Amino acid sequence: MNRFYRSFIWGLVGFGVVSSSFAQRNFKDPDVPTTDEEMATVRGNPQAVRAMETRYIAKLKLDAPVAEVERACRILRVIGTKQAIPALAELLADEKLSHFARYALEPMSYPEAGKALRDAVGTASGKTKQGIIHSLGVRKDKQAVNQLVPLLKDTDAEIVRSSACTLGRIGAAEAIRALAGFRASASGELRSAAWESSLIAAEQLLQAGNRQEAARIYEDLQASKWPKHVQIGAFAGSLQARPELAVSVILEAISGSDAMLRGVAVDNITILKGKGISKQFAAELPKLPHETQVLLIDALATRGDKAVVPEITTAASSSNIYVRAAAVRALTKLGNASSVPVLVRIMTEGKGKVDTQATYGGLRRLAGPGVDQAIIKSMKAAPPAIRAKLITVLSDRRYPGAVGALLTEAASGDAAVRKAAFKALSSLAGPRQAPELIRLLVELQTDAVRPDAERAVTTVLRKIDDESARTDAILGVYKTTTNTAARSSLIRVLKSLGDPKAYEAVRAALQDRNARVQEAALRSLADWPNERPLETLLKVFRTTGNSTHRVVALRGCVRMVSMASTPMKEKLTVGEELMQSAKTANEKKLVLSCLDDVADAGALTLVEPLLSDREVEAEAEQAMLKIAQSIMKQSPDEAEAAAKRLQSSQNESIRKEASKLLNQRKK
Repeated sequence: MNRFYRSFIWGLVGFGVVSSSFAQRNFKDPDVPTTDEEMATVRGNPQAVRAMETRYIAKLKLDAPVAEVERACRILRVIGTKQAIPALAELLADEKLSHFARYALEPMSYPEAGKALRDAVGTASGKTKQGIIHSLGVRKDKQAVNQLVPLLKDTDAEIVRSSACTLGRIGAAEAIRALAGFRASASGELRSAAWESSLIAAEQLLQAGNRQEAARIYEDLQASKWPKHVQIGAFAGSLQARPELAVSVILEAISGSDAMLRGVAVDNITILKGKGISKQFAAELPKLPHETQVLLIDALATRGDKAVVPEITTAASSSNIYVRAAAVRALTKLGNASSVPVLVRIMTEGKGKVDTQATYGGLRRLAGPGVDQAIIKSMKAAPPAIRAKLITVLSDRRYPGAVGALLTEAASGDAAVRKAAFKALSSLAGPRQAPELIRLLVELQTDAVRPDAERAVTTVLRKIDDESARTDAILGVYKTTTNTAARSSLIRVLKSLGDPKAYEAVRAALQDRNARVQEAALRSLADWPNERPLETLLKVFRTTGNSTHRVVALRGCVRMVSMASTPMKEKLTVGEELMQSAKTANEKKLVLSCLDDVADAGALTLVEPLLSDREVEAEAEQAMLKIAQSIMKQSPDEAEAAAKRLQSSQNESIRKEASKLLNQRKK
């Protein structure tokens, strides 16, 4: 807060009005060497430097071109001695050239430079005078104080403001006294000049180590007559001026009714230094309103002092949901393994999403030795709903040591726990746990978590480098398992593995004596990750008398015809057979959905007869259009013929696209 407020105040002092506009100009003249470049030519040669100074002093004339004076002042700022000061002083009262001269004079250590600026105050006026006064502040010229104090009563408000701010920058005792009187008497628009300059003065006093005098100013500026933001800034400054009182002052503020002041006070807690400070604030937590407790807990967490963990732990039992959430956030940063039971208790006893989300996030991020083990211990003792959440936490924490406990939970009687355990094992288990996971899958007595178990087995098996070994791990169990649901699950896992050995095993399962196993095999082949089962599915489609099997086989064939890996010739051959065998409108629509991906003129021949079939006319037109678009380059005549055929469509969108295709051919 202090650093922010300091920057804010400096922005308010009218710096842009009174600062050297010279500094804001663009000095990159491509035809003129920069100061550094020119200085490089004389570096190490005092005689050449003096000659350069003399040459540029001669350019400092009121009637000289502005650019020439500007460059001369740039050079003299770097190499100028007191020999240059008289010529620079001549320019100070000139409205157009004053800022260049000030730019050169401000950094000069010669007393004559300060005198030149002080003398010019009496001869300049308006913004030029403001600028000169500002330069005296840049130099912190104590000799200017007696000259500036009378200007606090000037009729020009901007001159008063500039003088007050410069007195604040100088910070001498006389300047401080003058500002105190100005602060007491200023009214109207000059009140802002009074507090601006006073805050600047207090900052200067702090930097000089005069905390007592700075504290007096800050105390004065906290009076109710000053704007609220000034009071807040002064309050923040007072904490630096009297660090020995900071704790008591902040405690008073956070216990008060001023919400803005309370917020600033809490912000400053994070930057206070000293032994035992965190404990002092933590001890006050139970005495504060809930909203203030939240702010204070967050501030204590930012301080990072683990000594307050007991007080934060107590706050975690608050009746207020937001205090509990703040305590959880703090424990996440400050706590350790001993905090796990506290967080789990909040998760268990919580009354809403805030508690659940806060503790879940806290347990995920809590660091330190033994945290994972503590979570496992709490998980084992937790009720099912919480146990499932803690399993997810362990998964998110990527703790491999949890695998043993998770395998046990995967055999739990609660479906939610088992589901969470299998999901966690997918990411945490390795090849060594594959046999145990397969056993758990085979022994499942319910289908509620079967997909999760199958996914876990598949994911872990894929971590085995040897592709053949993955499949063998399943086949070894499949051959000895008689349970229908288990065999079906193993078939689906083989499908996900997708290698040739797995394919042969699943294809053989089409002849299984159990109808459910047969269907599982057929559906797995239809959903195979590549086009390998296409011929097998075609055979089923041709020969089966089971209407469900026929649809499944057809869907599988259509899916594989659409695969990019299927050769184009095979796409056409299979598409033709499917279309000839399709009996219902739905079957024809399925076939059309794969033919529109066949970029071959032969596909148009298969689609065209269906344009006169009202049940599938719309799908046929869409397929023909897509095929024509895809073959325009290699078969333009056939594509053009198809587009002309589609111009008679009842679908306006189809007609428009067909016309575009014809126009493309003309080009």
